[in-house]
Amino acid sequence: MSYTKKNISKSDLEKLYYNDGLSTLKIAKIYNCNYQTIINRLKEYSIKLKSKSESQTRYQKNNFSGDKSEKAYILGFRTGDLSSYMPNSETSQIIVIRCHSTEFEQIELIESLFDKYGKVTVSSNNGHYHVNCFLDKSFKFLLKKIKIVPRWLDKDNEFGWSFTAGYFDAEANFGLNQGRGRLKVESYDKNVLYWIHEFLEKQAIKTKFYQVGKKGDKRTDGTYFNEDLWRLNVNEARSLLNLINSLGLRHKKMERRALVVKNNILDRIKKGTIK
Repeated sequence: MSYTKKNISKSDLEKLYYNDGLSTLKIAKIYNCNYQTIINRLKEYSIKLKSKSESQTRYQKNNFSGDKSEKAYILGFRTGDLSSYMPNSETSQIIVIRCHSTEFEQIELIESLFDKYGKVTVSSNNGHYHVNCFLDKSFKFLLKKIKIVPRWLDKDNEFGWSFTAGYFDAEANFGLNQGRGRLKVESYDKNVLYWIHEFLEKQAIKTKFYQVGKKGDKRTDGTYFNEDLWRLNVNEARSLLNLINSLGLRHKKMERRALVVKNNILDRIKKGTIK
């Protein structure tokens, strides 16, 4: 198979990277290539890669929009799969949101959530991606991982759906088992998972919530549970269909898996195996 090198001029790359302040990920999207290609081209042209301090201070940071549905989704996703910190708790005006993943779709999702608010940097090493988002203090609500779901999420079903979608994009597993669609979410976040269980039950979606392991118990692979592990299942076909239709999933891989489950259910309804 032949390989065609991307035709990207040095002047164009310098303009996009430094003058326009675009990330290597965004530039890669413009040229329809992998962002590592952009990094390699920067090195070929001897264009200096931005330092961590430049990422933190050079670019404008915008306040969070205040939209509660957006906040609910981001809070759910952060609870499932993000960590955060302030570089210096006493003097810093920056909040750093970070994640490590082997899935590029995960990195794309994180960038789509935060790049309008601040600088997003991505690095990779042998298929492992590290993303850092540099935000202002209006994102303080993401500093601590929640253990109890905030009460304001109970005030509107839209907020509940958004939070659930964010958490599921981080933690859920849609798939087929014995030819039938299933949803499984396993987590140490007992209170969060139980809140989602109760929320879905209020939406007439049948769920199962139970403990699958205790802290210190030995797993089948010889490792041990760090904390009590809990599971949420949705197995009933029409409940699962309603769930998928109501969720606003944003993770591309999660959307694809949910679509497989949805098509499985619709096909079984068509064949009359589901009443």
